[in-house]
Amino acid sequence: MTHPQRGPKYLSKAILVAFFLLGIIVTGWGFCAFLKHNEIATGGLPGLSLILFRQFGFDPSLSMWLIGLPIFAIGWIMLGRNASLSSLAGFLLLPASIYLFSQFPNTHIDCKEPLVASLAGGFIVGVGLGFVFKANASTGGFTLIARIVSQHSSLSIAKCIMLLDGSILLTAFFLYGAEKSIIGFISVVAISKGIEAVQAGLGKTKCVTVITEHPEEVKAILYQRIDCGITEVDAVGGHSGQNKKMLVCIIPISKLARAKRNIIDIDPKAFTIVSDAAEVVGYGF
Repeated sequence: MTHPQRGPKYLSKAILVAFFLLGIIVTGWGFCAFLKHNEIATGGLPGLSLILFRQFGFDPSLSMWLIGLPIFAIGWIMLGRNASLSSLAGFLLLPASIYLFSQFPNTHIDCKEPLVASLAGGFIVGVGLGFVFKANASTGGFTLIARIVSQHSSLSIAKCIMLLDGSILLTAFFLYGAEKSIIGFISVVAISKGIEAVQAGLGKTKCVTVITEHPEEVKAILYQRIDCGITEVDAVGGHSGQNKKMLVCIIPISKLARAKRNIIDIDPKAFTIVSDAAEVVGYGF
């Protein structure tokens, strides 16, 4: 008996595993090459491990394992088996990746400007974490704490993570001064931008909504010159009460200016709304 769906299913799983492993490698390298090597404070469990490394000489990978283990155990008890298992591989492999890159000084990047190291290291770590999240996994640590606190309070996970990161940066402020703390904050912002870049994708798209009295002509010109799919929606003018047609389409940003010119050529009075489309999935795009 054949299984026609097995190939695509296993291919999809292989892609997720590839994303996860790539994310772990990129995160470990970015952390060691820029943040650890240039003593840049950052948020989360990695930031705490860097403080312990600078204060007491503890190896960051060992600190992350020792601190992450009880966090994982508490998460297993309070969040359940399934929620914790999604972070198990990340919790085990990220410190291993950091340890391996620490053994190869040739991979470390010397930056005379701490700001450059903070921006570059933070963004690279963010890109790595973005691939981990894209694989529907996590690296455990403070993310599990945030989920536990959020489950038992009115705080969202994002706010909990922000408070935890803030506590690490506040500790860096008291230990190393305002400058180190500010540079650490910049690395946290860069990490969020790196995650966002992977999650949103490199191919930016726009959602274009057109309300026009000439829908057939606008559809034809968009089909012919922009080559985009269009959804037509019945609409009613709020003030006039007139029946109108609303066209909705997703357009790559590289074609946006051309699309707007063509719409104006057909109907200079068309009401056009352009908004960001963070992610587009599904057949036909």
